[in-house]
Amino acid sequence: MLIRQLLMERYAPLYQLSDRTKVLYGHTLDRFDEFLGRPGTLNDLDDVVVSQFLAHRLTDPKRPVRRTTVLKDRVQLLAIANYAAKKRLIPEFLTLKPMRAAGRLPQAYLPDDVHRLLDVCRQLPGLEAGLPRAWWWSTHLGVFVETAGRIGEIKVLCWRHVDRERQVVLYEAESRKGKTRDIERGISSGLADLLEQHRGAPDAPVWPWVLGNEMRYHRLRQLCKKAGVTYRGFHAFRKTAASVVAAQG
Repeated sequence: MLIRQLLMERYAPLYQLSDRTKVLYGHTLDRFDEFLGRPGTLNDLDDVVVSQFLAHRLTDPKRPVRRTTVLKDRVQLLAIANYAAKKRLIPEFLTLKPMRAAGRLPQAYLPDDVHRLLDVCRQLPGLEAGLPRAWWWSTHLGVFVETAGRIGEIKVLCWRHVDRERQVVLYEAESRKGKTRDIERGISSGLADLLEQHRGAPDAPVWPWVLGNEMRYHRLRQLCKKAGVTYRGFHAFRKTAASVVAAQG
């Protein structure tokens, strides 16, 4: 049985993996298949084979990657192998050398970066998914910075989650990492007023998106380039928000 088949037919449905998580598992299996020179099977979930793969990933000059990426590969292959061992689809659990990610300083957008990005957003012409692009991106990035939300939480926000009177947004448990509880985050009156300009139906998404997920990141890269800001992805806004909170005591 192919590892990818086990992932999609049994492991992903059982553990309710999100579409994004399935994509990340798929990247790991792509690299494992390349290492093997063929599609990986359950027989390849072996201590030695997986250890050789991880060592190769750490030292491959043709495809250099961060240690954190290899750690992600290790965690995901180990999770699939443990499931397969529990179901007796492979003879034993994997025993792999412990591995830790290198500690890195968090990378965030500086306050000045955010101001420049928002200035660029406010001047954007045209439409994004039928809404003024200037409004779409100004409010989208504004919510990232003011609430420290994750991309998975923010992109699924509906209008019923935005309370203008109380100036809060609600992130429901189902959209959050861990999926354990709802959480509310406050927003400024200025952002709340700006959001209200294009309020839609309660269950309508605040920021509808008709393009693929990668295009969302591509758009942000374009904005960063136009603003003269180093692109750091969406998650860096979360770290920016944390820095602002820490600076304010």
